[in-house]
Amino acid sequence: MLTTSLLAERFQNFGGSSDQISLSNRPCSFRQLRHRHHTHTFSDPTPHTDQTGRNTGKMGGLNLEVFKFGMYIMFPIGIMYYFGTNLDSRFSVPEFWPKPENANRIPLERDEIEAELQRLRARRLYLREKRLGEQGGQQQPRDQQE
Repeated sequence: MLTTSLLAERFQNFGGSSDQISLSNRPCSFRQLRHRHHTHTFSDPTPHTDQTGRNTGKMGGLNLEVFKFGMYIMFPIGIMYYFGTNLDSRFSVPEFWPKPENANRIPLERDEIEAELQRLRARRLYLREKRLGEQGGQQQPRDQQE
């Protein structure tokens, strides 16, 4: 435990003055010394209010709390709004997607569906004949075996 004189020296290093506290050699804690300092220096029981009763202390008050709350709420919303709007022009790559005339189009009408089936059959038969032509010397087609 420290004595009062040692605590008074440490208190002076933190901005206090030694005439505000007693310099006896009686042992005490720093908390007791600080309490003695505060009880001797303040005569007003409510040191953080002025004569009209308004808060003049170190806290910001209601306006500061409302402002901080508004910032806590509006800052993330503002960031999301800024980066979330106008995405098509901000992140678009020119000519990334094919043009509609170059893209595959699903047939919807009956005659379009039949024409597409005919085209697929013709392609399949062409690829089959090409494959059988390459294998001609190795194996005969089933139609010719029977």
